[in-house]
Amino acid sequence: MVSMKVLLTGSSGYLGQHVLHSLLKKATSSSSKDMQIFAPYNSMEGFEDAVKSKMMENEMNDVALNIDKLNFSNQDDIINYFESHGPFDLCLH
Repeated sequence: MVSMKVLLTGSSGYLGQHVLHSLLKKATSSSSKDMQIFAPYNSMEGFEDAVKSKMMENEMNDVALNIDKLNFSNQDDIINYFESHGPFDLCLH
């Protein structure tokens, strides 16, 4: 059971990538296995593959991470994303 759902916006940006890596490291610790991270992104081709590769490299395969390409300029897409994944306990931007 997931007790904390974290939404990270801007995860494909320079700072966002560092925040995502920190969250992934925290989520692999025994005290935070119940964290689920949502990291929608709008651009940066290959971002999802790069994150998954980095997770495998650092043995973070057991982290609950959802990386979805999301069109932030489409209001319906955003509403659908929040309806299907929310509510979130924490939002970082």
